[in-house]
Amino acid sequence: MFTKYLRFMSGTMAQLHCLHITKRFSVFRSSTLKDVALHVLETGDVEMKAALTDFYVECYESNKIDRISDDYSEGRAVLDVPNRPEKNENIKPIGRTGIETTIHGIAHAESVAIDLFWDVIARFTHYNLPRSFYDEMVHIAGQESQHFMAWFNRLEASNYPFGSLAVHDGLWKAASETSTSLLARLAIVNMLHEARGLDTFALSMGKFKKIKDEVSIAVLNTNYLEEVTHVAAGVKWFSFLCQEYDRKGYGSIGGQEEAKMLESLQHDPKLAFQSIARKHFRGPLRGPFNVEARAAAGLLEDWYMPLTEAIVVPDAPQLQ
Repeated sequence: MFTKYLRFMSGTMAQLHCLHITKRFSVFRSSTLKDVALHVLETGDVEMKAALTDFYVECYESNKIDRISDDYSEGRAVLDVPNRPEKNENIKPIGRTGIETTIHGIAHAESVAIDLFWDVIARFTHYNLPRSFYDEMVHIAGQESQHFMAWFNRLEASNYPFGSLAVHDGLWKAASETSTSLLARLAIVNMLHEARGLDTFALSMGKFKKIKDEVSIAVLNTNYLEEVTHVAAGVKWFSFLCQEYDRKGYGSIGGQEEAKMLESLQHDPKLAFQSIARKHFRGPLRGPFNVEARAAAGLLEDWYMPLTEAIVVPDAPQLQ
């Protein structure tokens, strides 16, 4: 692990100052936020992905990384799917009630969340968004990294280390479907999937309390409070974009169809959220809902309760 850490440190320090080589000249340039976001997304090892995240968050928040992007970084493509660990061919069988199944599922979601927030940073740097948007997304990426490592370490202490159980890729499918629309990304990832995590808090906590798993109880409590702020960030920036859509050129983010939708709804964030949710998910939104936590995040019942009514949208995935 120490050798791995030394390689990580030398690699990350190099990433902060990159050699840009063209046919005519070479330029030694400092990395932008988009550059380091791409570095995390291109890293497959989940421990390294988390370590890079912690390092780059500290660099950004201490102003060692002081630019969102530049001409060179804007020319760099964002991966359609971030690099992830190779599929484990030795998946262990486990009973449906195994507590490790619950923990592994949470840990997997947190590991994907690291990629999700670096992806939204890298994918939308070329729009004239306020700096505070990127500040918040970077901060959330750092929290997701800490959440993941807490669960990773909990699994390492068991007979089922991270990667030893089967997982699904439903969360990244939602990200892929919203890769061209920041409004849709915030609605689906922050305001639907992250909010669903708030809803399942009581169920997970009940499992941990039943077996008196004090470590998992402490981790879940800490993470839960921070996840509320992640949903709140989605509501905040979704509402901002709806209201500012025409004023500062954000209209190009989602295309003409999205612009027409917002205009028809008079840029009402609540109605826009419902429209986007119905476009991307078929069938009704299922409870039970953590009404208190959702309200603390600014996601009130009149935003999501209409989605509990079944409206068929062909070929849209089902939110579980």
